[in-house]
Amino acid sequence: MAWILRALPERLALGAAYIVSRVVMHRNVGYQRYYGDAMRHMLGDSLSTAELGCWARRVSRSYARYWVDGIRLADASGYEIDSRMMVESGLEYLVESSKTGKGTILALVHMGGWEWGGAWIRRYGIPLAAVAEVLQPPKLYEWFVSSREKMGIDVIPLDKSAAGKVSTRLRQGGTVALICDRDITGQGVEVDLFGDKAILPPGPALLSLRTGASVLPAVVYLGPGGLHIATVGRPVQYSSTGDLRKDVKMYTQLIVSRLEPLIRRAPAQWYIFSRNWISQQGPEGSGSSLG
Repeated sequence: MAWILRALPERLALGAAYIVSRVVMHRNVGYQRYYGDAMRHMLGDSLSTAELGCWARRVSRSYARYWVDGIRLADASGYEIDSRMMVESGLEYLVESSKTGKGTILALVHMGGWEWGGAWIRRYGIPLAAVAEVLQPPKLYEWFVSSREKMGIDVIPLDKSAAGKVSTRLRQGGTVALICDRDITGQGVEVDLFGDKAILPPGPALLSLRTGASVLPAVVYLGPGGLHIATVGRPVQYSSTGDLRKDVKMYTQLIVSRLEPLIRRAPAQWYIFSRNWISQQGPEGSGSSLG
């Protein structure tokens, strides 16, 4: 499928991807339920069935474009990356953090097209690593790693050695991208997300506390005409109390609170097809995730 999307003219590739994404969203009740639940948390319980259907169609188009843009990015020229990326605000926070030598954690969510931001950052002169779930089958994961490496993004597999590798990278002054809106390992902490209790990963907070690295919330939105628009927030400030469990929970809450307005800005670009909230954990919450 990837080679087809690379070979087709961009408009045709997007059209084909839109159709596939719409069919997948329509047939998979789990995806619809998870995304609909996210929209109700974010926009209110008063959303009608028709409104939820509209949001579902919009997110399916965004998700289709995310895959097309991501696949084609591996073959993009430096000129194309530069011309289709715009940093709207906050570049100074990233530059300042990278100069301190203490490491930088970019706190991201499943939104927009962050890989374009990663490729651009690398061209700007800031090496970037990203932690990624080990996908199955192995050939899919190999393709994923290879394509990210072509973009200039080093991939650290999410396994038992991931925390050590990330810590080393941060202590060396490196920049690491961490996704913050889905707990994959089952070791998440309870925080408030859009007014309801959710379980989210503790990684950014824990690694920052251990290494002294800065945490910068960031999003790369899908813009008009194939443009990608990045915004980077100021570093999240937190002073340790000495109680690690308490610190991780409170620090994670601060990070989440800074990410919420960035998500609200583009609800149709939040690819939240998974169980996040504790209220989803009953029998009706079971199902698969798009990752």
